[in-house]
Amino acid sequence: TGFRHLEIMKGDGTGRRAITSGEWAVDGVSALDPVRREVWFTSGKEDVTGALGYRVGIDDGKITPVATEPGTHKLFVAPGGDRFVDLYSSIEKPSTATLRDRDGKILATLDDSARDPRLVGLELAPPEMLSFRSRDGVELRGAFYAPLGVPAGTKAPLIVLLYGGPH
Repeated sequence: TGFRHLEIMKGDGTGRRAITSGEWAVDGVSALDPVRREVWFTSGKEDVTGALGYRVGIDDGKITPVATEPGTHKLFVAPGGDRFVDLYSSIEKPSTATLRDRDGKILATLDDSARDPRLVGLELAPPEMLSFRSRDGVELRGAFYAPLGVPAGTKAPLIVLLYGGPH
């Protein structure tokens, strides 16, 4: 499909079949549960600017979202797959660590960087998310960080950082 997906095959390389498919990519595998026959993974399936958490049945291909707050998630699944730690952040929320059950329900907040007193006085403003089409029709996305204290319309230095990405 041109996208990175999960596949399974026998040890001799035969019987190869896709577990996931579609016009989205699997960003990373967090865990493999051989007893429940599940793979836990992260993906920008719903929004390419983030990575949400999912688990998929190896036999039926059923995808279950388990970490769906907008942003970027990283899953650390406990042996047995009953619980996991989710580290996530977004452009509006600094890093947070939560303990969740296998369906994604938050059982406890382990750490929340928003409560860090060192961040309170920093006056950090989230970026403005932008998107536009290139001359050949490809949608390009970006984040604009306006300089603090500079009135709109005033000339200011601009830094352009390009990232080609995996897609």
